[in-house]
Amino acid sequence: MKPFSKDPQVEKSLRHSLHDGVSYSIMVGVSETYFSAYAVLLKASTQQIGLLAALPPLLASFTQLFAVWLSHRTGKRRNIIVAGALIQVVALLMVASLPGLFPAWSFPALIGSVILYFVGPNLGAPLWASLMGAIVPEGIRGRFFGLRTRLSSISSFLSLLAAGGILQTFASLGAPLLGFVSIFSIGMIARCYSAYHLKQKHEPLILPNQEPDRIVNWAFLKQHPNFLRFSLFFVCMQLAVAISGPFVVVYLLRDLHFNYMELTLNTGASVLMQFVVLNRWGRLGDLFGNRIILRVTGFAIPAIPLLWIVSSNYYYLLALQMLSGLIWSGYSLSASNFLFDLTPTHRRAGMMSMHNVAAGIA
Repeated sequence: MKPFSKDPQVEKSLRHSLHDGVSYSIMVGVSETYFSAYAVLLKASTQQIGLLAALPPLLASFTQLFAVWLSHRTGKRRNIIVAGALIQVVALLMVASLPGLFPAWSFPALIGSVILYFVGPNLGAPLWASLMGAIVPEGIRGRFFGLRTRLSSISSFLSLLAAGGILQTFASLGAPLLGFVSIFSIGMIARCYSAYHLKQKHEPLILPNQEPDRIVNWAFLKQHPNFLRFSLFFVCMQLAVAISGPFVVVYLLRDLHFNYMELTLNTGASVLMQFVVLNRWGRLGDLFGNRIILRVTGFAIPAIPLLWIVSSNYYYLLALQMLSGLIWSGYSLSASNFLFDLTPTHRRAGMMSMHNVAAGIA
């Protein structure tokens, strides 16, 4: 693989970031992806599943403001990011065990555990963005993040397939709950490995005369109108997606009566397409800029939900998911990179925390 940087310290950190991205994606693929299916097994209502999708990310998003404040007070970023990863390990243990230990309180136990699960990445998110923004040279952001996301996508796809196979096997044996315990345990191991690689990253020193990265106020934000416009666009898109997104799994399992493997293949089709096209999206972003890709994919995304009402044919829905993966991969990568372009390095964590809290509220 061609080196990203001539600086050995930077190159080493970028390699550790690739390993972190892969192991984190394995955790998401075998664990987070199946939270809604787990809730269906626990006989949660449609309204409760909507709450499961909305409440934990909302409450956990405010952790980002605390993370920026804590980093400002301690001068540390990496240690807080690692702590967030370990919190997710504990949360997955709770997700796997509490509903079984307290069946009468299975849904409250699940939603409390999932809230803690989302606290972990939210604690690290703005600081991770700040750290990576300082490490990754600007000229290779598209190539590096395109490769990182591509490797993460194939890892997520393969872990999705493996988890689906595990769930289907245990379901056929009449022990679906043990299947979920198994995949959540795999997620815990993957996140521990992710935390190890996060710990190995180089943390550039904050210079004494550098303006501190802290929570931003409205006066500061008004000095960056392009950032405000982009955040408003992103928040509106999040709001629109959240209207139907949480109920796709419910629709497939309860209404179309998919089994776990069919659900896995449907979800995996989108992830597989992301793997195929992400490297191309990254290079296009480097060549033409992220704004153009955002405009093209942003106009295309609203058409995807309309296509779901055309047919419930299994193969049609697979093709639709692949189309969704093609469009969403370009949108997600360009939105992430564009955010780096709009935020100055020394205030990136504070600005990104505000951006992410607004998206969480949406």
